[in-house]
Amino acid sequence: MEIASNAGSQAIAKYDANKDGVLDYKELNGAPGLQAAVATIKKLAKPRHPPPSESELLGATITAAEIDARIREWKARGTGRIRVLCRVMKATRGGVSEPLANAEVKFVPEDFLGPGLPAGTGTTDRTGMALILQPKQGEGDTAPGMSPGFYRVEITKGTEIPAKYNTETILGQEVAADVAGISSTLVFELEY
Repeated sequence: MEIASNAGSQAIAKYDANKDGVLDYKELNGAPGLQAAVATIKKLAKPRHPPPSESELLGATITAAEIDARIREWKARGTGRIRVLCRVMKATRGGVSEPLANAEVKFVPEDFLGPGLPAGTGTTDRTGMALILQPKQGEGDTAPGMSPGFYRVEITKGTEIPAKYNTETILGQEVAADVAGISSTLVFELEY
C-alpha cells in the first residue's frame, strides 16, 4: 500500500472551500470516502455503542494532522488486505428493499491518497452481494481483499442507476480493520 506522505494537506488543499484550515462535514461532500470516516477519525465511533448522532457528525471538523494520524494508525496496525463484502439494495416504492443483481461495485481511492492505491471491484449476485477485490500486486500476491484507505463507492448497472451513486457518487467507505461493519457485510441502499 503506497499512500502519499502528505495526504492530509492534499485533502485540505482540495476540499477546504472556506480556507479555514479544517474540513467540516459539508466540505467533505466532495470526498465521500473521507466523510464516511469522520466518526472514526474523531473517535466518535466506539465499539458496542450506538453510532454518533447526526448533530455530532455535522459539527465535526478534521485537520490534515488528523487525516495523517489515521493513515499512520492503518500502517502501525500492519493489516494487509481486508475482506470487504457488501450488499446493494434498491428501495422500492412500497418501502421494502430488494437486492440489486448484476451491478458493478467499485471502491475508488480518494485521489488525495496518491496514485499507489488501486481501485477494487466486484459484481453483485442475485442476492445483491459482492466481494470487493483489488488487483493482485505482482507475483506471489495471494491476499484477496482491499488495502486500508478512504474510498468513493461507485455503483453502476448500465444506465439504470443515477449518477449520485456512480460518476457523482455520494457513497463512501473507509476500509480499515477497526471500522464498524467492515468485518461483516456493508449495506448500500439506493433510492431511485
